Amino acid sequence: MTPQEQLQLVQLVESVRHRFRLDQFETAALKRILSALDQANAEILAMIEARASGLQDWREERALALLDEYSDLQLAIKAQLGQSISEITGIAWANSYLVHNDILSFGGLIKDFNNVSLTASQLQAMAQEVPVGGKLLSSWIDDAFGASKEAIQQEIMAGMLQGEGYPGLVRRFAQGWDMTREDATLIARSYTQAINVQAAHDVAVANKESFKGWKWQSAAENGAYYTKSGKGRGRGVCLLCLSLDASDTIYPLNGGPEIPAHVKCRCNRQYITKSWRELGIPVDEIEKASRPYTQRGKGIDPETGEIAPLSVGTGGRPILDWGHFLGDYEDFFKLLTPAVQKQTIGPMRLELYNSGKIKGLGDLVTIENGKARLLLLKELKGD
Repeated sequence: MTPQEQLQLVQLVESVRHRFRLDQFETAALKRILSALDQANAEILAMIEARASGLQDWREERALALLDEYSDLQLAIKAQLGQSISEITGIAWANSYLVHNDILSFGGLIKDFNNVSLTASQLQAMAQEVPVGGKLLSSWIDDAFGASKEAIQQEIMAGMLQGEGYPGLVRRFAQGWDMTREDATLIARSYTQAINVQAAHDVAVANKESFKGWKWQSAAENGAYYTKSGKGRGRGVCLLCLSLDASDTIYPLNGGPEIPAHVKCRCNRQYITKSWRELGIPVDEIEKASRPYTQRGKGIDPETGEIAPLSVGTGGRPILDWGHFLGDYEDFFKLLTPAVQKQTIGPMRLELYNSGKIKGLGDLVTIENGKARLLLLKELKGD
């Protein structure tokens, strides 16, 4: 292995290690957070159940009044969740600065490199003002609890039609909490990734003379746009992100589409440096470096060859296969079986891809006003 290959490998390994450590940190922190929230919610449900137990006459007004009371009692839980997510975000953000200072300076080899750092407490306060997917943390939490309340209200109406009593109502409250719990996990993971991307960008901008620009880099894994049921499930890399990766476009350091592109987005900026010698590192250039890939899911259907999708949740998704490849997502896509290709981009887009009506996966997306948008099938077909 040449010296420049060793440097590139070190950078790749350290990035993967950091993301793995963030995953472990998220999982441990989420277990503590959700345990505390579950306990608080259980106490609230016990209070609601005690009040509901004496009400034998099922009336819509009374049921909705109990739901409003339940929501009011959850205000403290919402505040606790926001505080907890900003705390873990601040800790992860401070650590990400340290790691990306080291990664982007190639272990301090770049001369006169400007290290960036802020304390976890400073970053914790800033986390409240960092938008993800166009919304602030407080908005995401409000929407999560609001969606849960709306879902419970619909369940209450269904329960009335089925002749359920108040014990059934309390059970539906508990089911609504499960949905809120999943949203809390989603928000926490999204914010940890968002600040990791922001930390790397802050370091790059502070050393802008060392970088030519950046490329979109998605997680190189299978998607689950299409399953045997015929329903898109959104498990794995999404169409938008894999297309941006496959386009292989170099964006200006402070330009290009918004990243993260959406909630649960795990994409990163791949920074394009000047030549090694321009950076003061006495080695020759390399053409390409290998990237890791994974295929994830519950398992592979022996009849169809499709991967059974699985949500990330708090513990991640099992890895079915892994390895390395050269190039962008387009190159990885060509390594997948036809069945997994269909799952990843859907049957209609795969047909257009195989027929040559679209030249590559990068043609599936367009950039409008600084935001990436997937082209509709009718646009791809030219209808």
